[in-house]
Amino acid sequence: MGVPPAQKGRAGRPSHNKQEKWILFNSHSLEVKRMNITLKPDHNKFIEAQVKSGKYSSVDEVIAAALELLADRSDRQQSDLYQEWVDETRPKVAAGLAQLERGEGIDGEIVIARLREKFRKMRENQQ
Repeated sequence: MGVPPAQKGRAGRPSHNKQEKWILFNSHSLEVKRMNITLKPDHNKFIEAQVKSGKYSSVDEVIAAALELLADRSDRQQSDLYQEWVDETRPKVAAGLAQLERGEGIDGEIVIARLREKFRKMRENQQ
């Protein structure tokens, strides 16, 4: 089985042992990590079918493509969580700004003094 081009950043190569072993390359270095994996029969059949179809030239390429898709999905989920936080925070910021415009703000020194007192009481309660 061939190793995909190095520019992809990850590659795997099975050893000649009966149990499959993979060598994965870290995308930020050429550090090699060995992993033993056990595939469910349907996953194994799917991977073999992908190679057999000609879409991928090796099992390595199928695994690399799957990992890239997983990384993309993870990135999208993180982006979605950030956007959700932004959407939840904007109305709170707008409400705070409106309060300041109405003169309902509290002087910063007063806020700091209140926080210091709150933390002092918390420390006393912990002892």
